[in-house]
Amino acid sequence: MLVVVVERDADVWRERLKQTHDDLFGVGKNDPLAPVQLEVIDRATAGALKRLAEAGLIHPSVRATRHLHPAAEAAAPSTLTDEEKQKIAAARERASRKLKVARLLAAED
Repeated sequence: MLVVVVERDADVWRERLKQTHDDLFGVGKNDPLAPVQLEVIDRATAGALKRLAEAGLIHPSVRATRHLHPAAEAAAPSTLTDEEKQKIAAARERASRKLKVARLLAAED
């Protein structure tokens, strides 16, 4: 089963995604013993399912998760410490020297 979580208007998105699902997993394009079903739910429903799982009322079975549109706070890069910045600078310097040597050796054949 393919579960898509949208911010709101799950019914609208279900209709919009149905054609793409049929193109990718329609008749003759998937395993008949394990068909890929599409389910579109809104974020509130996903939250309710998570709370039910945490309470032990349901048991989710997730094989893989892919976040296609992360929240703004999740997309923000983390700040590096001074030590990490120094390590990165040293690695870049070593790589620059090695690249220079490789170019010299390649020129000399």
